Amino acid sequence: MLHNYLSLLKRVCVIVFHSENEANLAELGQRWLRNHFQPTEVGALPSNSSSYFGIPVNYPQGSTARVFTELSPDVPAEVRDAIVLSSCYIAPLIVLGDQGWSRLSPHTFWVRRVTRLPDETETLKTLLLTINAEAQWFPMAREAYHVIQDYLHGELQPDALDILVEKRRIQITQEAERLFGAIPKTENGYPFLFVADPLRLIVPWMQKMKRSLLAELPWDEFVSAGLGFAVGMVIAPENLRRFLKQEHPDRRHHAVPRSHQQRTRYR
Repeated sequence: MLHNYLSLLKRVCVIVFHSENEANLAELGQRWLRNHFQPTEVGALPSNSSSYFGIPVNYPQGSTARVFTELSPDVPAEVRDAIVLSSCYIAPLIVLGDQGWSRLSPHTFWVRRVTRLPDETETLKTLLLTINAEAQWFPMAREAYHVIQDYLHGELQPDALDILVEKRRIQITQEAERLFGAIPKTENGYPFLFVADPLRLIVPWMQKMKRSLLAELPWDEFVSAGLGFAVGMVIAPENLRRFLKQEHPDRRHHAVPRSHQQRTRYR
């Protein structure tokens, strides 16, 4: 399990999330992804394991899965997997369609709504920004892991977890506004970009449980991989159809994936 994770960590650039109720849309999305990525660069979540394009991704260790599953029982499994595994693989989410977004949206803390849907060139350029943002913000996972360890050992009060969550929200909101500031926004536009924090999924239950019970969970080093952020992009159905109508064979693999050095220097 660990060997497979480490191998895929070097290759996976993006992770795809879609609703199983939108099979036709998922097929369109995978056709579009095929034009810009190799199959081994696209992660397929456990809930989307039937995808014909991409490579299945899963948790680094069974211990990682257990911690996040037991501490977020009220979060749908496919949503938890998407948010946590985006952090684990330092790879942004590509959300295909509106139903997928409606599942994820309650668990996001920053959203960029746009005045108009971007064209394909703008979409690909922004996707590269999300790849860089995911990696740039990943080191904050280590800080979160150490705060949790201090909490488990009784060195911090429960409100320390709330303070940490709020600190992360403020910092990433400011950085996201700066990084994506060139993209025109509106309050009522289409949700083009978003950020979710895996820590927000587990803190409420951590505060409810006795620390002695929390300490029994397998808090190994690989749990920290899931404490980064999930940066995501939503591809509207009409955009997918438009992109595919405009596709040309010589535009395949237009997106530029991260190098091995870029992926691993953040860990």
